[in-house]
Amino acid sequence: MDKGMRILLVEDSAVDAELIARELAKGGLAYTSKLVKSKDEFLKALGEFAPDIILCDYKMPGFSAPEAREIVKKSYPETPLIVVSGKIGEDVAVDTIKLGAVDYILKDRLGRLVPAVRRAIAEARIACDIKQLERELLLAKEEEFRAIFDNAVDGILIADIESKKFYMGNNAICRMLGYSPQEIKDLGVMDIHPEKDIPYVISQFERQLKGGIHLAEDIPVKRKDGSVFYADVNAATITIAGKAYLIGFFRDITNRKQAEDLLRTSEEKYRSLFLSSRDAIMTLEPPTWEFTSGNPATVKMFKVKNEAEFLIYEPWKLSPEYQPDGRASEEKAKEMIETAMRKGSNFFEWTHKRANGEEFLANVLLSRVEQGEKVFLHATVRDITEHKRLEKKLKLADELKAATEMKLRFTSMVSHELRSPLGVIKEGINLVLEGLAGNINDEQKDLLDTAKRNTDRLGRLINNVLDFQKMESGKMTFDFGENDINETVLEVSKAMSLLAKEKGLDLAVDADDNIPRIRFDKDRIIGVLTNLVSNAIKYTEKGNITISTKQEDNMVHVIVRDTGMGIKAEDMEKLFQVFEQLDSTRDKKKGGTGLGLAISNEIILAHKGKIWAESQAGKGSVFHFTIPKKFKEKKKIGEILIGEGKITEEDLKKALKKQEKQE
Repeated sequence: MDKGMRILLVEDSAVDAELIARELAKGGLAYTSKLVKSKDEFLKALGEFAPDIILCDYKMPGFSAPEAREIVKKSYPETPLIVVSGKIGEDVAVDTIKLGAVDYILKDRLGRLVPAVRRAIAEARIACDIKQLERELLLAKEEEFRAIFDNAVDGILIADIESKKFYMGNNAICRMLGYSPQEIKDLGVMDIHPEKDIPYVISQFERQLKGGIHLAEDIPVKRKDGSVFYADVNAATITIAGKAYLIGFFRDITNRKQAEDLLRTSEEKYRSLFLSSRDAIMTLEPPTWEFTSGNPATVKMFKVKNEAEFLIYEPWKLSPEYQPDGRASEEKAKEMIETAMRKGSNFFEWTHKRANGEEFLANVLLSRVEQGEKVFLHATVRDITEHKRLEKKLKLADELKAATEMKLRFTSMVSHELRSPLGVIKEGINLVLEGLAGNINDEQKDLLDTAKRNTDRLGRLINNVLDFQKMESGKMTFDFGENDINETVLEVSKAMSLLAKEKGLDLAVDADDNIPRIRFDKDRIIGVLTNLVSNAIKYTEKGNITISTKQEDNMVHVIVRDTGMGIKAEDMEKLFQVFEQLDSTRDKKKGGTGLGLAISNEIILAHKGKIWAESQAGKGSVFHFTIPKKFKEKKKIGEILIGEGKITEEDLKKALKKQEKQE
């Protein structure tokens, strides 16, 4: 219908003329147009351009829509005129229609323009057809009229105005409805429409009869078999043999309606997605590739005030000058666009820049879209900065986990490999010292005692490494029971007294006899005390070492005090960290792994206690730890079930054996 349409645009504003032209193109109209801005240009264009329709601003300097309509009415009465105005009152709009304008459109509601143009052209052409038919009815013979009537492409029905019964119908309407020509004559308007729609159909019939409208759109029509299709019906009065009838031209629009419904649904879904998407969605149009739209996520992502501000930017202006590969963003962006246009789509990673200058990494999908003769690009942008950060973090975590596992396997292997030969060496030294391999002199005994002390120290170091491995893997086990902390302190003091005496140091115990028995893992606490006392002896050259116990609120407080070399202030925070040796020169002489205090810290934490130190360089050190008087250890699921009598110890053992086999 639109092919070859000629539109005369009467408008003195170039901006408004461009907006109207864009709306016409957006609506898919195929047309040629001519823009005039004055009365003289208008008169000239009417004769030379011969427009099919006129779009006219209501008021311009020296010219107006009412004047234009009067000119058209006199010389070109069949040419429809639509008023397109910025602001127009209701009274003026009514007067405009009375003067003969077929419609009026407000410039801030141009969405109605294309449908109004289509309707006006359709009505004008039908009016021409009707007038032509009237002329032919007057001039031609009955046979000639019948030939024209029966061969028309559209279905035609002629109805009696009073009874609304059909006078005749052509071949096309018979095919549409499924009736024969004779059957058509026995029917009326109310017989060919669904019952529920009859009131609406009759109202449209009356309006067409009075000349209020010519075109009734989307009219439901019922076939003989009961099925329904939709038609646009153009109608006007006609006189045959001196009697007035209403003649209606039926055009089946079922396929068009289905396509429009599908398109509308698609557009609604797209609009919903466009507005609610968390990804930035925008469109770009050739040849300049300027942005023509951007959704709310786009505004947020690029940190602009609104969509209008976003549309100011060219695509490469929202990117740094160069991409990470060193190529200029403008050059590379145009290449990405060209690839998408050629292949239909292009997915790539891109460094963007927000309006505030902040750069970010994004995934971009460019898709080529065609709408009729219009071609543009649809762009979807997703900020992957956080994704990349998490990806890097996970990679580092995996690398750290692998390194930790390798370290644990290595320490376990080394510790176990050292333990076996060390046991053999230690046992051999003991056999020689006891004289089972023959008599030894005093010098040999001193050397063997030194070797024994070093193997004992090495054994402790290996045990520390194994405990560290268990600590790292979360497999350090505890055996909590009711114990006397003072007895434990005395036991450690007795074991370490010989070592202290060899260095000429006094090792004393100051115990609070009123401390009750409390729950703790005796062997683990002995390990902590042994480590603290051993360190005190190791780093004290003269003076004394005291182990004290006392009660404080709900805690038992244990203190190991020495008169040794002390600890520098800058080293205090490193005390309980893994593999930290505070004075490398000193520790090379004294020996150590840097694990003892870290393991002691984990043991005390497992007892719900606290361990800390106080010291000054050259003035000795004081190490403290506390253990709660009432301690509830976290029971394993098996212990809870056995305690509640829901499972026996034998059942648990069987289950554990099955688990071991599966592993």
